[in-house]
Amino acid sequence: MFRHGLALTCAVCAATWSGEALATEAEASQGGLVGLGIELGLGARNSTDALDDPSRIAEGLRIVGRMPLSEDGTLVVEGTLFVRTAPLVASSTAEVLVAISHQGDPDAGFQLPFTADSWTTGALVDWGFGGRSTLGAVECGPRLLGGAELRRATRYNATYNDTWVVDGESTVALSAPEKGLLFSFVAGLAFDAWVGDWAGLRVGWYSRVRPGQAPDYDPNDDTDVGTTLENNPVFAIDLMVRL
Repeated sequence: MFRHGLALTCAVCAATWSGEALATEAEASQGGLVGLGIELGLGARNSTDALDDPSRIAEGLRIVGRMPLSEDGTLVVEGTLFVRTAPLVASSTAEVLVAISHQGDPDAGFQLPFTADSWTTGALVDWGFGGRSTLGAVECGPRLLGGAELRRATRYNATYNDTWVVDGESTVALSAPEKGLLFSFVAGLAFDAWVGDWAGLRVGWYSRVRPGQAPDYDPNDDTDVGTTLENNPVFAIDLMVRL
């Protein structure tokens, strides 16, 4: 009798534990990775390594795909194609630096290198930190970004234009372009906001770092300039949809 009672008690406990485990698994499937969904986005970003020229911001048409890895971590795969509707010009900062150098020593031949992208593709992992905030129907929060990027880039040297400058023209001339593939490590920050768990806005700033040749500011000097770490900042904004 005792043995039958013990067996019945064990059976009841096993059934109860099994039911709780199934309930927990169902809750996890509703609130975990399945609930996060895959996100697709369309956006824009700057095409050059200078952020002070607003006309360069909207030239990069981005396609972004985001797949959840965990409740806080997301794999981001993105690609950008740059379409220029106006001739490429140097940034206002480049114009000031080139003009100052020319005024100081017109014979120095000062040149300022900068890079413009044709297309980019990359893979990043972003990670939520600091918690999420809810404002009515809007859920938002910050994210950390890290990964790598491959891009087709064109290098220019901006020099002072010593020909007659008509009012309204740039005082900077661009050298013949040099094209090539560049690989960069990426790190930065993003902030996203979602409405109703299906539509969102994501704003990001990140830095692309790669080893490269140091800037050669004086073409008349044959000294080896050596290598340095190049840092190209990126600003991007994306409209997102969660599937």
